Amino acid sequence: MKPREKTKLRRILERIFFLLLVAFIFWMIFRKVPIEQVLSAFKQVEPIRFFLCSALFVLLAFLADAYTHFVLIRNFGYQLKLRRVFELRLATMLFVSLGYFYGQGGIAYIISKHARRPVAEVVGLLAFLFFNTLHATLLFITLGAAIFLPMLGVSEKFHWLWYWIVPNWVLFLVWIGFWQSRFKKFVPQILRDGILLGFDRGKPLLYLKLISLRVLMLSIISFFVWLALPSFKLSVPFPALFSLLPIQNVAFALPTPGRYGINEGSFLLLFRTWAPESGLVAFSFLWGTSSNILRSLMSLLTIRKFRSG
Repeated sequence: MKPREKTKLRRILERIFFLLLVAFIFWMIFRKVPIEQVLSAFKQVEPIRFFLCSALFVLLAFLADAYTHFVLIRNFGYQLKLRRVFELRLATMLFVSLGYFYGQGGIAYIISKHARRPVAEVVGLLAFLFFNTLHATLLFITLGAAIFLPMLGVSEKFHWLWYWIVPNWVLFLVWIGFWQSRFKKFVPQILRDGILLGFDRGKPLLYLKLISLRVLMLSIISFFVWLALPSFKLSVPFPALFSLLPIQNVAFALPTPGRYGINEGSFLLLFRTWAPESGLVAFSFLWGTSSNILRSLMSLLTIRKFRSG
């Protein structure tokens, strides 16, 4: 009874903490950008263009994400069919809007249940996917810092990216080298069969496949944000979106409710060089809200199917 009470208390405290974090971020945003200007920016939206881009973004990003999960689990002998994986991923889309790890926690549970595999093993595969997702993001940022940001004349402003890029690529190569070597035998077998399963059995080609699929998904995100921005009378160069928007996906690991605060704050910090701050805050808020609603509607349809089945 006591452990259960502690778990409930911890969950409540976590929710309060992240709500306070969202409130703090918005307080910081509105200290810099008057809320009246943000509300005024909403009046400029072209709704048809905006919501069409939002709907296509959610659909295509979902398809790329679900297929990536299918490739992942098929490489480790899971016998779930493509359609089933798409349905399972769709059923957990509600959690995606809460944050990356909530979404992965939902898919870990549901895949474990339907594939009849230990939860720890599935979590290990998703940790492997997260590692590759992080390095797909890093690939975008590296290309941006090396090529596109200098072309835009803002390389000095974002020089701090190199303090993240260089150490992470070094660690990436060291980590893969370790798991492809005989030294991995020093890691306890219980870990290699559970939380580290993906690294223990993943071949270099699988890293390449997963990173390529995540590059596709990140490209979809950047492309549709670029298409949707003019609906708010905003214009950000595509090379800037290509180079910097993936950083937002790392920030989304913080599970703020609906990803609010992180979404708006990152748009403001990353793209204020090219667009009005009030417009960026208004766009990112509506973009996040419409995406959350669409994901929830899609997910509820599938959850209802599972319940009725």
